[in-house]
Amino acid sequence: MDKRMPLLSLKRHLAHFVGTATRRFVVYRKFASGQENEMSQLTEDFRTMPNSTQFVVKLGRALRKDEYRCKLYQLKLDEEETAKPLMNWVIQRGVTVGEARKLLCEDISEQCDIHTQAGENSHPQENVE
Repeated sequence: MDKRMPLLSLKRHLAHFVGTATRRFVVYRKFASGQENEMSQLTEDFRTMPNSTQFVVKLGRALRKDEYRCKLYQLKLDEEETAKPLMNWVIQRGVTVGEARKLLCEDISEQCDIHTQAGENSHPQENVE
């Protein structure tokens, strides 16, 4: 890999191997501590990174401004594994609690085949911060 290559060029080369469009996967820089940092600046190059830097490619879209990725767990108190990983979800700053609840219920139903109801008694004035 040429270190002068911007992230977008690398993603174009990787798209063939990943088997999907560049907008449908994300490249993460992996640190020695195991922490992964999403690379989102498509014009960013790799000149300042050491040769030993590792990268991880994951399916999913890059986050937009004021979006946050979170992991959701299903709580089951009557089972040995009480917190079962359910799904990854993206929330945007400024979305009301009622809107977030409705979107979350729709996504859980679609992705996990668990049918939920958003409920009518949500408070639309509360904002997620």
